Amino acid sequence: AGFFSAVQVEKAVRGPYHLVYLDHTGPYSQVPVYISRVDSMLKAQNIEHLNAFGLYYDNPAEVPQDSLHSQVGFIVADSVTVEPPLQFMTLPQREVAFASVESSPAVVAIIIYPKINQWAKENGYQTVAPALEIYRKDGINECEMPIH
Repeated sequence: AGFFSAVQVEKAVRGPYHLVYLDHTGPYSQVPVYISRVDSMLKAQNIEHLNAFGLYYDNPAEVPQDSLHSQVGFIVADSVTVEPPLQFMTLPQREVAFASVESSPAVVAIIIYPKINQWAKENGYQTVAPALEIYRKDGINECEMPIH
């Protein structure tokens, strides 16, 4: 599952990303259901899509589960026009604390976020939302936390 994988955090400039997504409010544990929905909708609209992602706006340790906000979907190669309820946006290039791990997507929050927060504190940075998790098809999961 990846619980014991070594995690290296580094400062990086990442993006921009073209994203097709659904808005989600509620427990982050529902994200896989939303990814599956977006996948089906993109296939129905004949839109080629790359890796799945979750853009997370709230810390579940601080915000009630029913109020957590995220945007969930897929990275696409370029600007596309989608039919509602799907939405499109370009996430601009940004400076982030970056880490990746070969693991189940479910353990990313457990093993990566503490390492990113520790790295940020040790290096004089503050992390800000939203965090971007990318679930690559090869089993590598990436996490980007904007820093300042």
